[in-house]
Amino acid sequence: MVASNTHRGATPERFGRISTLTGESGLFFSADPSTEAQTQQKHRTMWTFKSARFLAATSWLAAALSGCTEPATPAKGNPNLPSTPTAATITGVAPAELIASLAHQTIHISGSNFQSGLTLSLAVNDAPVSAAASDLSNLTSGSVDASLVFPIAGPYTVQVTNPGAAPSNAFGLTAVAAPPVPVISSIAPSRISASPAAQLVTIHGMNFQDGLTLSVTPDTGATLKLTGSQIQFMSPTSFIATVTFAAPGDYAFQVTNPDRGSSSPVTRTIDSPPLPGPPAPQVFSFSPSVIIARPVPQNITVSGTNFAAGLRLFVTSTATGTFSVSGAQITRVSSSSFDAALTIPTSDQYSFQVVNPDGQASNVRSFAIAGAGSPACAAGGTPPRLGNNTGQAVPQAVFAEGSSNVGIYASLFENDSPTTMCGGGLLGPCPYVDAASASGACRSGVSVLCGCISGGFEAHFTRAAPAGACTATFIIHNSCGVLATRSLTFDLPQTPATSTLSLSTLPTAVTRPAMNEVHLPTLVDLLRSLR
Repeated sequence: MVASNTHRGATPERFGRISTLTGESGLFFSADPSTEAQTQQKHRTMWTFKSARFLAATSWLAAALSGCTEPATPAKGNPNLPSTPTAATITGVAPAELIASLAHQTIHISGSNFQSGLTLSLAVNDAPVSAAASDLSNLTSGSVDASLVFPIAGPYTVQVTNPGAAPSNAFGLTAVAAPPVPVISSIAPSRISASPAAQLVTIHGMNFQDGLTLSVTPDTGATLKLTGSQIQFMSPTSFIATVTFAAPGDYAFQVTNPDRGSSSPVTRTIDSPPLPGPPAPQVFSFSPSVIIARPVPQNITVSGTNFAAGLRLFVTSTATGTFSVSGAQITRVSSSSFDAALTIPTSDQYSFQVVNPDGQASNVRSFAIAGAGSPACAAGGTPPRLGNNTGQAVPQAVFAEGSSNVGIYASLFENDSPTTMCGGGLLGPCPYVDAASASGACRSGVSVLCGCISGGFEAHFTRAAPAGACTATFIIHNSCGVLATRSLTFDLPQTPATSTLSLSTLPTAVTRPAMNEVHLPTLVDLLRSLR
């Protein structure tokens, strides 16, 4: 049946009852005239479509019925058919910056329209990076967590794709190169004993950062995490930690920087507590009360209790790190005090700790070392001077040393007061004498030693002539670093005659001019009397 213009405007009933036939060639229609009246009375047409190929004929049918006056009924959606898939949208990724690593790291992806079964793709520099379905967790319609590997540094993009939908937008994040990890090279002191009291431990190494955490893990027990005020005197190569080793055993030390870089663990064995013995040393105070930073040795007197011969003094600051003095640098040791020859070149807050030969450590005492421009030196600007005990610019004494050498005694005055330049022994280094020279009847070969008992110093010269005037010139400084050049002129003493040792030549008493006191002869005095 073919629709024509003669039927334009007719109703469907005019075509009679329409039935369907199925066949290989398609869908066929036929009209039965004998039933046309019944059909007109019913005012409706019944349509039965049994062919699966009906959809291909809908356009032909629409053309055939184009003249019908009754409006078509809109088709309703089939609830059994799936709705159109919706693409997801990514609005944020946290964290936005990660450390490149071969270890899995979790990111939180925020957005909308996330659906069950979605997949994730990751790329760096537009090259895909493997991501598996098992990497996803905690899925909601607005977020999902992904555990991913960011193997190299660079810009990354992440996308998610709902089942059957187009991929989401690509959202960017960055992986940066991992900073150098901290390294522990050594732990001081070399011997540590278990104690209920906290102890200072110096960690040496490299790549240490402010705000680090030191983890100390015993072979039995919980890990101690030390941070904040428990970490002191920080530098990239060392720091001091306050640690309590409650029991002996092996302890693992590990440093973790704020950027999450961690060192490899380093194990130290903590000894059992020592057997009962002498009490541990204690540090109370230092002398002088004001110490000025100088690049030359200075004698500092440490007062306290329970000091033992052979002790070591540990000195620590941010500027210098940790160093120790012992042996010849420690003099005049008694149970209550000792002198230490220290070179402290920079001003800073320093900590001092004494360790006796038995390993017992003292408390830690802090002391501020001032700079040359500090308020402590505001009144110390008067240049020092040299002279005899009364302050005159001449040696206190001149003495011959055999036929070729000569020596003098003199005192150094700081703010019109004699300065004690070293702390122990008969003779020692002279930190306040920077240089010495001689002219006239004296020549080079100068040596200078300090008389540590009285504060005077002793200078030795080589004769340039048997007799005559000699000028000794010294560059000196006071405790605040104020320099001065001072000269002492004197006549050479007569060359002593060669003598032999006999009771008649032994002096009964010797007056040491620089000390201004009388004492029994020393071996040095005896030897000098023989020249």
